[in-house]
Amino acid sequence: MTSTVSDVVTTVGRKMPLQMQQNTSGDPEEIWRLMCAKSRIYVRNSCMMDAHPELLLSMRTVLFDWMMDVCEAEKLHRETFYLSMEYIDRFLTFTENLPSSKLQLFGTVAIHIACKVEEVYPPKLKTLVSYTDGACDTDEVRDAEQIMLKDLCWLLNPLTAVHWLGVYLLLLGRVENENADEKQWYVSEVGTARNMVYNLLNDSAYDFSKVMRTTFINMAQVLDLCMLDPRSVQYDYAVLAAAVFWCYFEPDELIEELTGFQMEQLCSVCTFVEPYACVWERRRPPGHPLPAFEGVDANDFHNIQTHVDDYDSWMKEAEEIRAEMSRANEPRHKRVNVVQSALPLPQFLSSRPLIEMQNSPTGSPTEQLHEMRP
Repeated sequence: MTSTVSDVVTTVGRKMPLQMQQNTSGDPEEIWRLMCAKSRIYVRNSCMMDAHPELLLSMRTVLFDWMMDVCEAEKLHRETFYLSMEYIDRFLTFTENLPSSKLQLFGTVAIHIACKVEEVYPPKLKTLVSYTDGACDTDEVRDAEQIMLKDLCWLLNPLTAVHWLGVYLLLLGRVENENADEKQWYVSEVGTARNMVYNLLNDSAYDFSKVMRTTFINMAQVLDLCMLDPRSVQYDYAVLAAAVFWCYFEPDELIEELTGFQMEQLCSVCTFVEPYACVWERRRPPGHPLPAFEGVDANDFHNIQTHVDDYDSWMKEAEEIRAEMSRANEPRHKRVNVVQSALPLPQFLSSRPLIEMQNSPTGSPTEQLHEMRP
């Protein structure tokens, strides 16, 4: 099955950022090539739900909302949540006719596998099963795990969207002061990360400065909202992360240098992402201090996944902002900041209103999953 994701924007052939030269964990060009090539290995199909007649687009969102809630409750890392979402999307890509009653089962399996890959101390299986409220038991999860691993061909280490976001921020921290002065790049927030060395291909828990952690959390929250939207499947993870990065930093030359994409490649995905950045900036608490988690090292707080409460209202407000942007139809060069910016809506999005999301059930993630069961 061929994915249409790569038809929108491909990561293959992207120019390597100059800041990669500061990476001492191996050949920078080879590392960058391997990072970009993963999008050809981990394939998702934007039309995957067509092969599952019982599943609606809104069910994917409800499932991911529940999975996000579980990850927050168990203090799991953002990367764990993003891995589990990737497993679900790819599993749905390579399977057919999945009953809606089994969706939460495989969501549990996806979290279970992701915990084994990412977490140092993964929660016990019976703990994860307890969040399903009787929808499945441990034996069913173990049996379903074998099915999912086989369908995923045991490919369990993609570069997720949140991983790419961390990579871009680390590369931003390596921009030299003199270049920032000459080109007026706004990188003062992340200057303290300039001399850090990371294995960009494998490390997924990033140790940023305190100010940079707040920026990372804001951007990750926007990315969370984007991932709940089924339309996000049309875009490669590196592209989605680059669009979120564009919402928070300028000028465009900086975005192009650090991500390897040209702005004309990112135009449509930026239009998709920006309403979520706008609604997050409108709603986030003043100051938005770093979250604290009991039993978690303070330097790791920003890497712990948090849940988006009442996601339905967030997404409805984002759709209203999207409609306003479409009516305004202002050119991109008039963008001032993330809240005031306005972009035209591309045809393929304006012709596909997210009716399923607007009509999705309300209530807690577990209650919504109950309604999906026969």
